[in-house]
Amino acid sequence: MFVGDFAAAAQAAQSHVGVARWLVTAPEAIGRRQQAFALLAEARSVPMAVLKAADLVEQAKAQADAATAEANARERTLLLTALGLTAGEAIPVKLRGQFKELEEDQKRRARRQVLDALNRTCTDLLTMFRDVLVLQFGAQVDLVNSSSRAALSLTTQLARALTPAQVLTRVDAILLAQQRLTQNVTPALAMEAMMLALKW
Repeated sequence: MFVGDFAAAAQAAQSHVGVARWLVTAPEAIGRRQQAFALLAEARSVPMAVLKAADLVEQAKAQADAATAEANARERTLLLTALGLTAGEAIPVKLRGQFKELEEDQKRRARRQVLDALNRTCTDLLTMFRDVLVLQFGAQVDLVNSSSRAALSLTTQLARALTPAQVLTRVDAILLAQQRLTQNVTPALAMEAMMLALKW
């Protein structure tokens, strides 16, 4: 990994250490950032905003499933071995509570993975609107997403279509969505409200 890659990741992560680490260690990270920008580009009406919010949640769930499936299987195998059981063997009633507890832990981990994925998307969207403001005010600072032609095109379109006040309203909506994700609001509802506020 080159120093420049770390610097770009730090800038794109906007001071979020976990997001920065993800950007430099996960091969799919850049593609998922582009997906977030594509969702924003297509959110041009209420029906489309609702649809894209659902897409966000489904993508996050798929990402969580992929990230946890191997660990879940490994943990179940380890528990079976520790209890002297084999795969496919009926679990005695007195031991089922331990497997139930493991499953609950795995569900909680999967939910955290979903929330983390959605939070990363929110951070990506914040970088987009940050760049929009940079263009609108002519600030002499680098754009976060200048390396992507598609992202730069969308940034330019948004800068022309929205006023700075409208941009800040959308920034507030993203920050509110991130806050709601920490307050046990249903992810689908948090993302739907955000995407409705972001439509342009």
